[in-house]
Amino acid sequence: MLNGMLKEDVEKSGERWFAPAEEARLVADIQENLPLVVQSLYNFWRNKRSGATVAGRPKSGRNDPCPCGSGRKFKQCCGRPEN
Repeated sequence: MLNGMLKEDVEKSGERWFAPAEEARLVADIQENLPLVVQSLYNFWRNKRSGATVAGRPKSGRNDPCPCGSGRKFKQCCGRPEN
């Protein structure tokens, strides 16, 4: 939307594009919300990278059985630093 490529694609497919006033309003809205969207994306991927627990799976303690089913303690299986 911001670089004009979406408009080109819509016009190539024969569909109608927004009226100039509506297009200007949409672009202004996108520009206003862009920092929030970028921050949300950053936070999402930062949490993925930090090793946050997967939803629905409780975090294992060091002395709990490993959730992978090996029968070993978590700290001797998937909880090892090299894993």
